[in-house]
Amino acid sequence: MTDKDEHTYEHKTVTSPPKEVMDKLGKDFVGHWESVSGTKWIGCIPLKVDYKFNIYAPTGDSDVYLDESEADVTCCFCNKMHQCSTGRSSGGMTREEIGLEESKLRLSNRVVDYTRDNVGSQLVTYQVSGVDYEGQQASRQNTFRFSNFGDATMTSTTTTPHAYKLEFKKVSRVPKPLSDRFLRKKELPPVTPPSLQVIRRTPGKVSRKEAVAYAETVLPIHGGHAEGCKVCFYGPRQIPCPACIYVIPCSTGEPHDEPGCICPIIFCFGAPLPPFVCSGGCGKADRGPGESWIFRDDKGVESCQCAVVDKEEGIINCYPTAGCFGHCSFVPIAKVGQLSVCK
Repeated sequence: MTDKDEHTYEHKTVTSPPKEVMDKLGKDFVGHWESVSGTKWIGCIPLKVDYKFNIYAPTGDSDVYLDESEADVTCCFCNKMHQCSTGRSSGGMTREEIGLEESKLRLSNRVVDYTRDNVGSQLVTYQVSGVDYEGQQASRQNTFRFSNFGDATMTSTTTTPHAYKLEFKKVSRVPKPLSDRFLRKKELPPVTPPSLQVIRRTPGKVSRKEAVAYAETVLPIHGGHAEGCKVCFYGPRQIPCPACIYVIPCSTGEPHDEPGCICPIIFCFGAPLPPFVCSGGCGKADRGPGESWIFRDDKGVESCQCAVVDKEEGIINCYPTAGCFGHCSFVPIAKVGQLSVCK
């Protein structure tokens, strides 16, 4: 039989596998998987990916499969990145994946197809969507192939934000320990937000994680907590900027009085610049962790995240997603005098 014959699939209506089928297939997912070595190309950019992941069998009467993954990515032969995530799947039908450390990765998986090829191998396809490690909208399909001879492979075809394909093989039926770097990231202690006294004196020293940790303790947060005219201070040293912003809360159109969106208007040396609004326009805010506001460009790529770091005083921090500039703090004019740089 030729290679072409081996990969000729029966044409069937898209369907999800019955629960009893997934129950039987469950043990075939469990184990240690590794990507097939080789260089991938995104346009003219070379990308080398060494990707490993473990899938663990449910314990007791649970039907929850836990998994963990790490990827060593080398871009342009020299720029190296280490990316990690953990996930959980309910009965193998749906799965949620979350990135570790500073990663923005949030992905949801759901079964969209189940079939057999002409040699009897079972194929299960998942649609994966959400945001990737950089906060960009991501979409791909993962197709697992389980042969009658016990071997298993997986093809991951990404279409957004860049088109590329990765091939995986299950190399062991038993999960293997991942690297020490993965374990250190997985076991990081929870972030403790600084005190309000520290925040009000030095909001520029509040990291993105600390900002989210603080916001989680004072929920709910809406546009009214960020509104008003604010002076900009750049970076941890709180360097005064020539820009200030006027934040306007926007109604979501829903029957409540807590606007979920904000429209910041930037002023530079007193002159207003063209306003930028959150993704989809005012009233359709893209909310992030800690009920922060996620701003995206016209291609849907995240450009920055604005978080309330002091709900009572109305101080907000803006954290750029990429680029060489650090974050900024926006402090109400009446509260500028309490900053350490103004003492």
